[in-house]
Formats: sequence, structure tokens, C-alpha cells
Amino acid sequence: MLSDILLIGLFTYLSNGHDYEDMVLFGTTKGKVFPEILFLPRGVPSHDTFNSGLQILDYELLIKYLTDFGKDIIEILLEK
Repeated sequence: MLSDILLIGLFTYLSNGHDYEDMVLFGTTKGKVFPEILFLPRGVPSHDTFNSGLQILDYELLIKYLTDFGKDIIEILLEK
């Protein structure tokens, strides 16, 4: 699923990963730690699948959504 690819990509980036092979490594070693949000019905995608999946993204739109989502999270945390 594209959502799994995006989450593993984000988690890999946040843990200092650099490339698609690092995404596969993260998914293989840490993917089972997040069963509520990573479903991986066919296992961890290959580095080629990460490459293909991430190439179709509109990065400007993704940045906008992540920025908006981050602002929403900060607002929720400040309310507590």
C-alpha cells in the first residue's frame, strides 16, 4: 500500500536513513513494531517498489499536507 511506503519512508528519514535500501532495512527490522499503522500484507516492499511508489508523489502537495498536519498536532498538544 502507498500509505505503508510513505510511513516507512518517513520513519526511515527520521531515523537517519538515506535511500531505498535503508527503507527496506527499516521495514524489515522495525516494521513489526508498528502493527497498528503498518499493515504490509505482502511483506516489506522491495527497494524498487519504494522507488516507484515515491516517484509518483507530488512533493509540493505532500509538504503542504505534512505542514498542515504538523500544525494541527502542535495545536492539539498546546491545548493539553
